[in-house]
Amino acid sequence: MRSIRDLKSQATRLTMLGLIVGAVLISFSGVWVKVAHVSPNVSAFYRVFFGSIVLLAAALYHREVKWPELRHLLLSVLCGIHIVASQVAGGSDGCAPFFCAAAGFA
Repeated sequence: MRSIRDLKSQATRLTMLGLIVGAVLISFSGVWVKVAHVSPNVSAFYRVFFGSIVLLAAALYHREVKWPELRHLLLSVLCGIHIVASQVAGGSDGCAPFFCAAAGFA
């Protein structure tokens, strides 16, 4: 019979293995963008899109989905609209993400 110490040791090894595998996979993302002949923006969109689906599925499975209050949801939407509008207008408003992040703490 295994002791608690052995189980913790095994869990630590599995965690470290997962961390190393994830780091290796992320380090090759630039190579896969080059091989796939897509723009970095398209690649970033799909990484965030599929990552969001996986994270949402995991949160739903563990019943850890917490819906934001209406105030926070509206503030997030306004910040997103501000960032997109500044990019569409052609200006490189480098401070937009900073101000939107600061508004999120309000």
